[in-house]
Amino acid sequence: MLKSRISSPEAGSRPGSAPLTVSTGIASRPTELGTFPVYAHLTSTTMSGINPDGTPYHDPGVPWVNYFNGGDAVHGFYRASYGWYQSLGCVELPVNTAQYIWPYLTYGTLVTVRGPVA
Repeated sequence: MLKSRISSPEAGSRPGSAPLTVSTGIASRPTELGTFPVYAHLTSTTMSGINPDGTPYHDPGVPWVNYFNGGDAVHGFYRASYGWYQSLGCVELPVNTAQYIWPYLTYGTLVTVRGPVA
């Protein structure tokens, strides 16, 4: 399986820097391809919705959130590993990485999602 990654001019401009490993949307909730501006830039928020199996989720305190396409956002999330399709459309990063890139993803910053996605 191809790993999901994110890169930015800020991260990529330093010698020795590499794209960051992220998690993107599962097959039933893929991360939409395209280019979208960041429209909300939050240090923390609660994310709620419905899982693919119909059960509700309510995740308070999701950190370093940058909404870019409807309910999709680049944000921190605690997972055992990253680089796989396991979100509900968001681009999830380790929390410390999300905190590091958060200042660079300001209002209007363009987020480009390229395939393949799940």
